[in-house]
Amino acid sequence: MVKVSFVLPCYNAERYIAECLDSIYAQDLPEEDYEVICVNDCSTDGTRDIILGFASTHPNLTLIDHVRNMTVGGARNTGMVAARGEYIWFVDADDLLQPDSLCSVYRIAKERDVDILWFNYRLVFSDLRPYGDRMTFSDSMILDGQRFVLQYFTGHFSEFCIVWRSLMRVGFLKENGLVFPKMRKAEDVSFLWKAMLHANRVSAVSNLCY
Repeated sequence: MVKVSFVLPCYNAERYIAECLDSIYAQDLPEEDYEVICVNDCSTDGTRDIILGFASTHPNLTLIDHVRNMTVGGARNTGMVAARGEYIWFVDADDLLQPDSLCSVYRIAKERDVDILWFNYRLVFSDLRPYGDRMTFSDSMILDGQRFVLQYFTGHFSEFCIVWRSLMRVGFLKENGLVFPKMRKAEDVSFLWKAMLHANRVSAVSNLCY
C-alpha cells in the first residue's frame, strides 16, 4: 500500500497534462510513497503519448486505457478500483497542485484519522496569473459530514461540489460503495453529497493546496 493515490481522468488533455503531472511530481513525498493513475478515456489527441513519456521516467505512474469513452465519472471510478493508496486525491488533468503540499495534508489526515480532509485552492488565469484565492477553510474540528456541510457551505453550496479540493480515505469510499455517476457534467455533486452523508470524520485545513 502507498500513502496517496492520485487519480486523473484524461480526455484530450494534451495542452495541459504535462504541466499537471509536473506539479504532481513537485511534491514533498518520495515517489515510492504515492502513485499516479492516469485513466485515458479514449483521447484522440496526444494525451496518451505524453503520459507514456512520464511513465518512462516515473515508475509510480500507471496508465489505464478505456476501450470506450465512459465520461469523467467513469474514468474516476476506474482509477478508484485500481487505487492502492490509503488516501485518494482526484485531480483534473487541466489543473495544478501547489508545490510541496502533499506531505502536510497526508500527515494531518492520518493524525486526525479522517474520512475526508478539505483544503483551500486558488483560481488562476490560463497564463497562471492569480485570479483569486478560495480560502473557505481554517483549521477545523472533526465533524460528521452533515454538520461540516452546514458549518462551511450554508448559503453557497456551489463551492461544496468540487471533488478535487479534498483528500479522501480509500477504505471509506470502498466500504460505502461510493462511485461517480456516468454523467457528462456535475458528476461531483451526487458523489460528494453521498460521501458527506456517509462520513463520520471530516475535517479541514487552512492550507492552499490546489
